[in-house]
Amino acid sequence: MVPPCKAPERMPFQRSKLILRPRFFLLCTLVGVIAGGGAIVFHYMCQLAQHLFLGGLAGYYPPHPAGEGPLFAPFDVPFRRYLLIVVPVLGGLLSGWLVYTFAPEAEGDGADAAIEAYHRRQGHIRGRIPVIKSLASALTLGSGGSGGREGPIAQIGAGFGSFLGRVLRLSERERRILLAAGTYCLFCLVFGWGSLFHTPDIVFQDPLELFPYAVMALVLAAMAILYVRTFYGMQSYFRRLPIPDVLKPALGGLGTGIIGFLLPPALGLGYGFIQEILTGKVALGLMIALAFGKILATAFSIGSGGSAGVFGPSVVIGAAVGGAMGEVFHALMPQVVEHTTPYAVVGMAGFFAAASKAPISTIIFVSEMTGSYHLLLPSLLVCSLSFLVSRGWTIYRQQVPTRLDSPAHRGEFVVDVLEDLKVAEAYIPKDLVKIPEETPLRDLIKTIGETDHFHYPVVDKEGRVVGAVSVDDVRSVLLEEGVYPLVIAKDIAQPVTVTVTPEENLASALRKFTMMDTQGTPVEEIWVVDSKDPNRILGVLTRRNLLAAYTREMERRSRP
Repeated sequence: MVPPCKAPERMPFQRSKLILRPRFFLLCTLVGVIAGGGAIVFHYMCQLAQHLFLGGLAGYYPPHPAGEGPLFAPFDVPFRRYLLIVVPVLGGLLSGWLVYTFAPEAEGDGADAAIEAYHRRQGHIRGRIPVIKSLASALTLGSGGSGGREGPIAQIGAGFGSFLGRVLRLSERERRILLAAGTYCLFCLVFGWGSLFHTPDIVFQDPLELFPYAVMALVLAAMAILYVRTFYGMQSYFRRLPIPDVLKPALGGLGTGIIGFLLPPALGLGYGFIQEILTGKVALGLMIALAFGKILATAFSIGSGGSAGVFGPSVVIGAAVGGAMGEVFHALMPQVVEHTTPYAVVGMAGFFAAASKAPISTIIFVSEMTGSYHLLLPSLLVCSLSFLVSRGWTIYRQQVPTRLDSPAHRGEFVVDVLEDLKVAEAYIPKDLVKIPEETPLRDLIKTIGETDHFHYPVVDKEGRVVGAVSVDDVRSVLLEEGVYPLVIAKDIAQPVTVTVTPEENLASALRKFTMMDTQGTPVEEIWVVDSKDPNRILGVLTRRNLLAAYTREMERRSRP
């Protein structure tokens, strides 16, 4: 007698998740090394461009953060403030010509472009992008454009990964992994492992401080919404502007230059001014002006089509808002708020968490930049509140809300959902018509004609399942009338190799449907049996039931 349920073979794709792939690991390492080398070259290019444009022409040298000194000795050029209006225009003109002549997709923020390539372009980034992005971003930042280095570095590394994936003819999934791969250890080996900003010893000790931190979170959320609306409003305006695209970054540079003439700290990367805020060297009024000025300058510089990132300006704005809030609360509650530096650090994390919708990674990133993990509790509070209050507003519009919204994750998300659902939630409980194994063929045909099942369990005298007979099995002997008196149900019954139990998840059931298809015996239903008594059939699970349960669950998850 054939047992009622035979355990199916494990599908190959299940085992592949556990297989170590040294070749692919080496490819990811190679992409990381190239990305690190690209970051080094880009860092030199940014400093050289700033040295030549802002320093050589305008005689303006912004301060540097404590963990990153200048690479070039300053020119003996007096500070000519009026040229701060002209220099960003020149940089915008050069970067605009590069981008719109050779690679229009290199305009704007690099991180958002890399996110779009990952989710919607099957991991494809043109091979010329790393080169054009490096040059254009260095020109934008070096001439005083308000932006960051991290976005361009992300797109540079992603471009190398995508290029390698195409050359080696890798799959779409493997290209996406290489696009996301990156190790910047090489950069640290050259420039050191210390934190970017130096801060005094700061700790969180007084729970009463959570109140001012909570108030600051609301202010940060409001500023993040203003930042996003201003940025994309400016971008929309420039895209509708009836002038050649190549000239738009120059016009944006003019707006940046005017702001820079009135407020020089709003120009360029701005990390040096974060360092001065952290050490208490910036007055309250200047911090407030810097926060609003940086929002406008970034919108002009990048929203017009200039090439740079949005992370750098975000942490500058966050530090300025946080530092200003710290000064205000220090004046109002000097016994509770003794220092303003913690508020600047937490402000950096809270503002970008609100603007990027990535609170946890932002906390880690800012903690690494400042070399301090002593403010995790207030950072968690501020990042969570600012994230929740500013929901619906994000600076990274290409980032998808959930994995379901991404073509890159949709297939694996289906499996994740099915793994959360049980067969008990989907199958149809019913008493199947049982066929005694000695039933003659004529009686079997009559029973099938009077019922609507596709598979029928064949049982012995004790009621144990010995096999199954289907409509197809009967159809194969219908025309052989001479065998009717000789054939009984047991003769044409097939072994029952696949069943499910109510406790199994629907992902397991789907794999069993797929296994039967690949073995050349496709079925539309599988019997559901009692896990304690496999001879007891509880009902059937059909493909339609499975899909209906999945649809119901997706509708439930999509409801707010």
